[in-house]
Amino acid sequence: MGRSVIPSQNAGMGKTPSEPLYPETGRRLRLLRLAIHEMDNQRAFAELHGFSHSQWNNYELGVSRPKPDDALRIKQKFGVTTDWIYDGSEAMMPNWLLEKMAQIERGPATAPKRTRRAMA
Repeated sequence: MGRSVIPSQNAGMGKTPSEPLYPETGRRLRLLRLAIHEMDNQRAFAELHGFSHSQWNNYELGVSRPKPDDALRIKQKFGVTTDWIYDGSEAMMPNWLLEKMAQIERGPATAPKRTRRAMA
């Protein structure tokens, strides 16, 4: 007789274990870290705010998203809303923070190239 195969619980769900489940949540939390502390050092940021490095890293990678207690802690520390954390709703978010995150996402401003005509 042949081997019986038991289908995986995730079969047909379209996600493999290596694919992030929450990529947009991760993108938002990364932008928050960079906007609040301008910290490239993820480990230092996580430890400064009471998260383990692996926990915050998983949030930023979109592998997992903050549990409700952690989302409330992020909300209280940084003034964001839980709606923003989970679904990206910008209602009731501080404008200065949204602007700073948008600027980070756009990248450094580049000076326009000077053309020969502009130099004359």
